[in-house]
Amino acid sequence: MNTLSSRGTVIVYVTPSCKFPVIPHCVHGRRLYFTMKLWIIVGWLVLLFRCLNSDVVDEIPWNENRGNCSCEIEVYEPEENYGVIKSPHYPSFESCKGKCIYRILPKADKTVTLYTSPYEITENTYLVIYSLLKTDDGYERLFHAKIQGHVNYYYSSSDSQFASFASARSAGFEIHFISHPQRYYHTKFKITFDRYDEMKEPCDYPIVEIGEKETVIQRAHKFEHASGCVYKLKAQKHDGETDGDEIVIQIYQSVETEVTVKAHDASGKLKNVFSSSYSKALMMDAEDIRIISHRISKRDEAYEMAKITARLVKRTCDCGETTLTMDVRNQSYLSIRGPGYPDLSCPSRHCTYQLSFVGDDQEGEDKNKIGVVELSVEGLFSTSDEFSLKSDYKVFVGTSRYKSSSRYIKENFVIKQQALTVELESSRDLYKRYMEVNVTNRWIYADCACNFFKDKSIGMDTTFTISFPAICDYIYCNFDVKGNHYYQRTLLDFEVKGATYGDVVILRDKRNEEHYNSMMLNHRNRYETSEDTSFTYWRKDANATENAVLTFNYTLIKNNQECGHDPVYLTADFNQPVIVNSPGFPNFYQNNQECQFIVDVPEGSRMALSIDEISIENYHDHVKIYEGNTTDSALIREYSGRVRHQVLNVSTTTILITFTTDMSNSDRGFHITVTAQYPSEDADDPYTRTYILTALVLILIVSICAGIYFYETRYGKFRRERRNNGQQTTGTAENAANAGAAPNIAGIPMNQPPPNYDDLDHFFN
Repeated sequence: MNTLSSRGTVIVYVTPSCKFPVIPHCVHGRRLYFTMKLWIIVGWLVLLFRCLNSDVVDEIPWNENRGNCSCEIEVYEPEENYGVIKSPHYPSFESCKGKCIYRILPKADKTVTLYTSPYEITENTYLVIYSLLKTDDGYERLFHAKIQGHVNYYYSSSDSQFASFASARSAGFEIHFISHPQRYYHTKFKITFDRYDEMKEPCDYPIVEIGEKETVIQRAHKFEHASGCVYKLKAQKHDGETDGDEIVIQIYQSVETEVTVKAHDASGKLKNVFSSSYSKALMMDAEDIRIISHRISKRDEAYEMAKITARLVKRTCDCGETTLTMDVRNQSYLSIRGPGYPDLSCPSRHCTYQLSFVGDDQEGEDKNKIGVVELSVEGLFSTSDEFSLKSDYKVFVGTSRYKSSSRYIKENFVIKQQALTVELESSRDLYKRYMEVNVTNRWIYADCACNFFKDKSIGMDTTFTISFPAICDYIYCNFDVKGNHYYQRTLLDFEVKGATYGDVVILRDKRNEEHYNSMMLNHRNRYETSEDTSFTYWRKDANATENAVLTFNYTLIKNNQECGHDPVYLTADFNQPVIVNSPGFPNFYQNNQECQFIVDVPEGSRMALSIDEISIENYHDHVKIYEGNTTDSALIREYSGRVRHQVLNVSTTTILITFTTDMSNSDRGFHITVTAQYPSEDADDPYTRTYILTALVLILIVSICAGIYFYETRYGKFRRERRNNGQQTTGTAENAANAGAAPNIAGIPMNQPPPNYDDLDHFFN
């Protein structure tokens, strides 16, 4: 921290200035001369680049020898309510080498507003704006903004810049003008300032003391100056070690505000920078934290500032007890936690924990049991951290800064009882990290475990069966299955006959983790992968009534054939059939494939397809047959699953066969034989039979309709005439003769038939 006296005098900067080496005019020896000249030029350019492009503006010294800059230390006392600040030689563009300081001292309960005119600043020249605060030790400045020249010699005044800066109450400003001469001089600026007794919604006071309770750093309020506000966070002092104290910063959502958080170490060196316009929670070391909040756009108008809060987390980063002993006769569980658990970053720590087991002599029934350790490891680390859990001869879990690995670790596994070492070396990164290792001791029968974690690896075709007795209430069996890039993929087939409730098989590779419970284990399961995979069969505290029989099969897929990008064109003839099959048939096909086969037969013939075999994943992989040569044509048939020995006749001379597979699981594939046939040959096409039956039904319907029409046209007229004549005739003698007979509803006696066919016709009508 740079401090100033109450009179505004300047403490001299002690950082050495940048000086350029001089190239010698004479060097003995031609080769030596050119070598020395080359190295001196390179060194000169590197030093020039570092001096002129440093963003650490406080490292540019200020001393009494100001070169040709005709500027004084301008101090504006609290009683001065307005003023004008100008560059040397203003309004001329003349430049100089040096540093000018303009200090506007704060006044109690008043704010200061700076109004900037368009800048004309050359390359490698800076204007640095600080908020100036009075403290018990003098004055403290907080960096607010840095305005630097354009990369081209001629600066464009239309480039975006803040139009004004507003201080908090009882705060002022300090402005540094840092100039380096160039061949073309064109630097000038002018800034005016005013003090105000009352300002609508000013910045909150910049220096904020943070305690364990949440403290509001910046309110969510309307603000008119795009340059925003600056803050410095200080942790409250408390008894005890403060090395592990951290500050949790909560930045709330604001669509118009960008917030930058900078963390410095005790010496003032910048350690970490975070900038965002979104809601975010940060945790940083509670040493020196600076916050700059400003509008995303640099145009002055009312906008909503983001709410910012902070609280102190007081803990130490001690490793704690590092030598641990577990008495397995009296103790079944312990936990190892890293420094600052669960959410302290604790950078630059190196902790080594040694765990040993005692009391492993068993008596009685326990003599037939072996001691095992169930380990649960969970941790979140920086990419530069080192973590490992290991024995004297094997690393079980670990991360390394020298190779790519996941920052988050979660592992559960079982090993034999043995001495263990847990080691954590955190980097200097300000990153939330934690580590927890839970250790559980168990005694199990020797027949209830086949392999412990990372005891055995399988890298070739393997089949085996293991039987676990029903007495096993705890079973653990683990294999590391090695993937093989040459073979592309591996297949794991497994089942557990007699699996009971609580049994589980866990398969893990770099991308996936799958769990198979007891109901799924009683039939064959298949897992396909191209990565190294961990296979674990695990039973925890379950009662069984029968033996559990694990059957395991590991197969390397040797088919690496894939579909091409273009369709495959085939032609079948009468005496020369063609075969269409999946790549590599009958070996397992590749995943994520899209194959197309276009098959032709001669004109005037038809096509017969013999579906010899289709063995593909049901519902997910498909074989489709289309009329024509595109998928826009009519779909003839679609297959999925298993099909054998079918015949499909197609009337078209061109078909398209597509084969589509998803991202997982394969099978033998498909095999189809295509033959050209003469049209006279018998067809087994079910569509032809349908067409014939439809035609016969239509002919029958037309015949019935024609017969009804002919009958009505030919005989209908005579029938109506007879009916009308019968209704007009009245019988007397016949009626008298038949008076004793009961008439029916047509007026004819029931004991006499109709006298003629006309009467019969009348009887039915």
